[in-house]
Amino acid sequence: MLRDVFYYGNKPNVHPREKFAKDLADAKKQSTTEHFWIINEFCDYTDFDWDFDFEFLPDEDVWASEHTNVWPSQHQKDSGTWLVNTDNDNPLTIYRADVDPVRRKNIKSTNWIELDTVDHRSLILAGILMRMILHISISLEHNGQIVAVPNIK
Repeated sequence: MLRDVFYYGNKPNVHPREKFAKDLADAKKQSTTEHFWIINEFCDYTDFDWDFDFEFLPDEDVWASEHTNVWPSQHQKDSGTWLVNTDNDNPLTIYRADVDPVRRKNIKSTNWIELDTVDHRSLILAGILMRMILHISISLEHNGQIVAVPNIK
């Protein structure tokens, strides 16, 4: 099944038909096929099923071909990989849970800035202190006798 493939941002170099599009509207204008893919440079498309066929869906789900179908990543419901119907100007967004997730590459994006390096030793110490606080029973003294003692493990 032949479909156009568009990307935003940097060229992923994963499909022979991929072309740049400014946005979704631009991709729709350029598309020459009934459906087209939107992909990105952050995903690993090794072994990706470019020939996804709506005909193999159960009868009650075939209507999904008229809308925008979004593939999940291993982290969230939107990997940035979409299968879009070219002719529908008001599509629903369908987050596919019945497909294999598209793996995100393990690369840092320039969209995020790490302001300070995290000192993991301070996190360990904070965790130990929180555990002590949560496991301490309140010490009460009644007529000179200790009724409750700290419960530290």
